[in-house]
Amino acid sequence: MKTRVAERGRTFADRVLPEGVARRIAQNTGWLLAERLARLLGAFAITIWVVRYLGPEDFGLLAYAISITMIAEVTSGLGVGAIVVRELVKTPEAEAELLGSAFALRLVAGLAIAAGALALTWLVDGDPRALAVVGIVLASVPIRALSTFDQAFQARMQSRFSVIARTSGFAVAAAMKVALLVVGAPLAWFAAAVTVEVAVAALGFVVLYARTHPLAFQPRWHRVRELLRDSWPLAIAGAAAMVSLRIDQVMLRQMSPATELGMYAAAARLSEVWYFVPVALGTALLPALVASHADRERHDRRLQVALDVALWSAIGIALAVTFLGGIVVAVLYGSRFEGAADILRLQLWAGPFVFMGVISGRALLAQGLQRVEALRYVVGAPLNVGLNLLLIPRFDGAGAAVATLISYIAVTYLLLLAHPKTRHTGWLMTRAFLLPWRLRTEYLGTRRLARASAEEPGIRLR
Repeated sequence: MKTRVAERGRTFADRVLPEGVARRIAQNTGWLLAERLARLLGAFAITIWVVRYLGPEDFGLLAYAISITMIAEVTSGLGVGAIVVRELVKTPEAEAELLGSAFALRLVAGLAIAAGALALTWLVDGDPRALAVVGIVLASVPIRALSTFDQAFQARMQSRFSVIARTSGFAVAAAMKVALLVVGAPLAWFAAAVTVEVAVAALGFVVLYARTHPLAFQPRWHRVRELLRDSWPLAIAGAAAMVSLRIDQVMLRQMSPATELGMYAAAARLSEVWYFVPVALGTALLPALVASHADRERHDRRLQVALDVALWSAIGIALAVTFLGGIVVAVLYGSRFEGAADILRLQLWAGPFVFMGVISGRALLAQGLQRVEALRYVVGAPLNVGLNLLLIPRFDGAGAAVATLISYIAVTYLLLLAHPKTRHTGWLMTRAFLLPWRLRTEYLGTRRLARASAEEPGIRLR
């Protein structure tokens, strides 16, 4: 089976791609997946150590600063990354203008949004210690403008340079965190490690780019206007997506006891570890969905299998943690995080919809329905905020977890059923829930056919 699928994939690639391009795409993907796996394993081990060392209150404050910064970073990116890559592929001779204009745009936006986020934190929070930690991490936002060079590597399918730069940043920050843990450093230094990782990676992008191309920035106002004209839908969708993912931690800081956010964030680190499963599955699935788009039956069959695997693997993980969550939290985090176990159980029951949401998102991309995918986030952000306002005051971290669960059900499943262009995909997701009954029906049907074949020699099994 694997050989047959691989042969089909190669045949499709050879038919639609120029010679050598398929191999370069495969190499690019391999570099990116290897980097993601290495970062996942390394970050998980160090995060457990950091969580145990800082405790619920300090780790919650660090998570608060990181959440604010992630929202600021995505917003300041203005959605121009994908547009720059597209334009570099189409007009490589305009590289200096495109990179210069994108860098200038992101730098100005980064400085303005970081300053605005810091001012808002001062107005809303008022805690000098929180303001200091948030300010240290927010310093990474304008620095990230240098990742504009990464778009040049993406356009040339030279992901190894991107991987080298990001891995260098991760390695330096990881070594710094280990040293801080050994010497017993205060929280502010762990916040600095976040900014150091971004700064080292940014320096890596600049150095690696300069080794292959002369540094020539030529910002042009007409390029800035063109980038903004094309990128604003992506900017809105990206900002909404990050708000949906991180606003719960920002709101918990303001509406719950100081330790509650630490419990919630620690549980989230464990629940999010599993998200590489649907991402890997979706990455492998996308070429097959694109290749079979014209053949509805084959497309649906492939998508159904992926949805079945995604849903039931997530349900299996959630069931295991439902029974073992207390032991897992106690072993990894210690007794101070005992309250994180119940939050973890609730978070992981959002997993089935997260997993299917990633797979269905790849299907929407293959079908050319990117606007519906963006609509998910635009609807999900205000829905999540509203549910958090309703549930956090009554249930603290558990309320935030329930708000996330309801939001994912609404935007990854119910929205697809409601939208006329995606109703069929929503029905395939419904069929995934019915997998045990489908298997039983197919098994009984096979037995009846076998019995009929034995009684009537003319009937053959297919």
